[in-house]
Amino acid sequence: MGKPMTAKRADDLETPAGSERPKRRKRLAAPERREQILKAAQRVFIRAGLGGSRTRELAQEAGVNEATLFTHFKTKEELFDAAVVEPLERLVEKEMTIDRSYRRATSQEEQQRLNLEAHQRLLDTIREIYPLLVTALFSDSERGRQFYRDHLYPWFQSLAPSIRESYGGHRRNKDLDPQSLSMIGVGAYLALVMDHNFRGADIDAEKMIRTVSTLFASGVYEP
Repeated sequence: MGKPMTAKRADDLETPAGSERPKRRKRLAAPERREQILKAAQRVFIRAGLGGSRTRELAQEAGVNEATLFTHFKTKEELFDAAVVEPLERLVEKEMTIDRSYRRATSQEEQQRLNLEAHQRLLDTIREIYPLLVTALFSDSERGRQFYRDHLYPWFQSLAPSIRESYGGHRRNKDLDPQSLSMIGVGAYLALVMDHNFRGADIDAEKMIRTVSTLFASGVYEP
């Protein structure tokens, strides 16, 4: 009589398409497995949105079964928050913190240097968050509104004080609203990144920053 089969953890086995024989998967520590699931979930949510994704698809993309998926995340909505919303929260908070340094500039040279650095940072941030940002805003209408109220709107508010009273020796046009200006600045880079994303074109960051920063400075500050 043969030896009894040893029970295998569901997380240790996978069944390749077209085969009934399970294949041993490399066992990962819980934090590594969680990170693997999050990266896979980002790809699925970006591709299909929250409503269009299924837990089976999320598990398959991560190379695990649904039982393992629910071991790490109780619901699909919880996984969406961890994979999409939380990374955006961290990036926006980082951007808010860095932008505070811009307000401490005193000399004209320092203002100009920090201005270009701020534009570069803003472009880099939008390029990084663009796929997740679109998913967070438009994957689910109610969640999108909540994300905007909780995270994007405070970001715009935090950027507004960096629209200085003067720049390069010129006073800001008093008829212009700083918060609206901060939204326009983000919107300009968001539109440019979206265009390059959909066309699959390379981004000339230097030219883009020079164009937006020049237009912004010439339109916001009086001659």
